[in-house]
Amino acid sequence: QTRPLPPPPPQPPLPPSAPPVLPAPPHPPPLPPLAPGDCQVIAALSSTPDAFSIVLFSTLGRGQSIAATDQGWKPQGNSWESSWQESTILTHTAATDEPAGTVLTEADFSGGALQLDSRDQVLVFQGEARAPTFLCAFDYSGYKWKTA
Repeated sequence: QTRPLPPPPPQPPLPPSAPPVLPAPPHPPPLPPLAPGDCQVIAALSSTPDAFSIVLFSTLGRGQSIAATDQGWKPQGNSWESSWQESTILTHTAATDEPAGTVLTEADFSGGALQLDSRDQVLVFQGEARAPTFLCAFDYSGYKWKTA
């Protein structure tokens, strides 16, 4: 006589379902633009090779740009010196947030090279060249280096 087979074991419980996919958090709001005094020119070389370096005192946010030039500025007319044909405007755009203390050298800027001479300056600004917000500067136009 054959015995009946025992009943099959119960089915194992199903694994828990995956949690719902939440939407990606929004990007944090962009950082405000830099303000006057948020950087300092810490080096300016007027011998071959010409070069400059600045240190940031505030964070330059991802995607924000700053510019540097050796072109003269006429504060009485709020305009650039028009006679400076050799002047260049270089641009640096932050790929990631660059915190206070970051040192940027001329190599971090695109657009050529500044041609500093013994009566020149380095002006660092943000915004359009036609309406710049000056952040910091280094001046040797009077034969005495000055930093602002």
